[in-house]
Amino acid sequence: MQFEWDENKMFDKDGYEAAPKDTLISLQNPEIIIDDLSAPEQLIRKEHKTSVPLDSQVINHFKEYAKQHNTQYQTAINDFLLSHISR
Repeated sequence: MQFEWDENKMFDKDGYEAAPKDTLISLQNPEIIIDDLSAPEQLIRKEHKTSVPLDSQVINHFKEYAKQHNTQYQTAINDFLLSHISR
């Protein structure tokens, strides 16, 4: 689909409104962006299974929190602990 620049409005040949001029220029002259994400193995959380006796109030608190935030309560506990050790 080809777009043409019109000072008032832009329409392609089928009559659809086209992109603004700066967007049109960007689409015609794309800039290559180098991916700077970490390697997948660096993004994966390293976990160790453990068993820790916790008060039932603690478990209930995190289960309620997890339900409200659509996550698992064990994840909520882990995130809470991580946030406190990284201060």
